[in-house]
This record gives sequence, structure tokens and C-alpha cells, in this order.
Amino acid sequence: MTRADLVNLVGQFRTEHPDLDRHATSMLDRLISADWARHVLPAFCAVRPEKRRVLLADCVRADLAARTHAPAVEHAQVKIQTSGEAAKALKTIAAFLDRDSPAFSPDALDEALHAIRASIDNTKRDAERTLREHSRKTTNEAARALALGWLAESMNALTGKPHTRLVADLAMAVLNCEEEITEAAVRKATTPQLQLARGRRWGTR
Repeated sequence: MTRADLVNLVGQFRTEHPDLDRHATSMLDRLISADWARHVLPAFCAVRPEKRRVLLADCVRADLAARTHAPAVEHAQVKIQTSGEAAKALKTIAAFLDRDSPAFSPDALDEALHAIRASIDNTKRDAERTLREHSRKTTNEAARALALGWLAESMNALTGKPHTRLVADLAMAVLNCEEEITEAAVRKATTPQLQLARGRRWGTR
């Protein structure tokens, strides 16, 4: 694969996803720049041509995961806490609105309470899933580790091999890191929980 091939691939990806934000487009610009070519091209060369679009999509996903890690964790923690409070409040409301109230028929009251209870449960379940897929730390290091995990899992799934050095080099371009990312950091970041979330945004599997 040449740099020109990657430029074409990125161009096609941008056409397919015109809603990419400025952070994602800046990251894609890095991937096709001459400055980062030696970090990026070896990783894409290791992947079969028909699978390179998947790796590119995972680069976008890794960048997004790193940028949204801290707010996602904080939001999930708040949702878990408030879902418990909401469940208690619902019990209080249910006890207050007894079944003999003229304002509600028994069936209508049961249906309304069931819908609210289901919404609370779903919100809590989604928040717990988010925390399973993330480190609960909200540091920059935790955000970077999540992105490394995405790229490592992608490379391993696409090639059948970990290629930790290629992942580390590619991650430097994706995350715009000046300091070297080590293979040890890649191995440590790999986590099977990431497989639970694959394909949610890009539908690449």
C-alpha cells in the first residue's frame, strides 16, 4: 500500500461519512500526511486490502473514544447514582397514587409505572455497560489506554496477530503523540470488553 492509496481510502471514507467532526478530520489528515507516513503505512500494509477500511474506521473510533472517555465515564457514574434515586422516587409515587385514585384507571397506572421503571432500568444498564468498556479513571492516560485497546483489538481481529509495534506506531499518529508509545502499553491496554461495543457507530463488522 502506498501513501496515495491511503489518501484515496481516506477520501472515500470522508465521502461516506460527511458528518465527521473537525477532530476526526484532523486525525485523518495526520494519517495521510508525509510527516506520519512511516508510522501509519506499515499498519495498513499488514491488513488485507478489503479490510483496510475497517482499520480506518477503527482509527476514527479510537480517536473518538479517547476524546470522549472522561465525559462518558462521568456521565455514566451520574446516571447510575441517579437511577437508584429515581427508582426510590418511583416507589414513593406508586404508593401515593393508590389504585382507587379517580385520576387513573388501574391499568393506565400500571402501564405508566411500568414504562417509567423500564426507562430507569435501561438507563442504568447502559451506564453500567459504559463503565465495563472504560477505565473508571478519567485521566489522559486512561483515555489513551482506551484508544490503544481499540486499535490493538482491531489489528488482532483483522490480521490474526497482535502486531503491537505497528499498533503503537499507528496510535502515535491517531492520538498525535510526540512521545513514543511502547509495545508494553499496547499489550496492557488490550481488553476483551471492547468487543462488546464494536461496530456500534460505523457498522464495520
